[in-house]
Amino acid sequence: MTFDFTNPTEYMKAAVFGVKRRARFIEGYKPETELREICNKYFGNRGLLEDKGLSVQFNKMREYIEETGEIGLVLLGTDLGNFPHNYQNFIVNYTTQEYIKIKLTVESICQFLVLDYIGLENVDKICEKTHNFKDYLRYIRENSSFSR
Repeated sequence: MTFDFTNPTEYMKAAVFGVKRRARFIEGYKPETELREICNKYFGNRGLLEDKGLSVQFNKMREYIEETGEIGLVLLGTDLGNFPHNYQNFIVNYTTQEYIKIKLTVESICQFLVLDYIGLENVDKICEKTHNFKDYLRYIRENSSFSR
């Protein structure tokens, strides 16, 4: 199952808009680079993943996203269409205890994080933690034709 970002809530749109505003107004800020660094922080060490397991790292990343309000980055990452064509999506190959090989990518990490660790029912609440969320939400509501 994958997360389909084709019909986001207003809250999701506001969180993503916050990321896009940062990219526009903060020189050198690139959401795709920031997200890749976060994914590498939690999933880039294959030995750690194989020792501790994926769930531990997914829970740590979930906690980080909840604390920092960076859900807009994760929502962008669920669809690689949001990033440049040459974006480096691959993070690491992971082998389960059953010797099943899994290719972890930015997109797959974001998809699993939203669906299995955050839960769609909790996304809007985390979106509220986005910096300047109320301003972005007001903008989204005033511009109902706003797309992701």
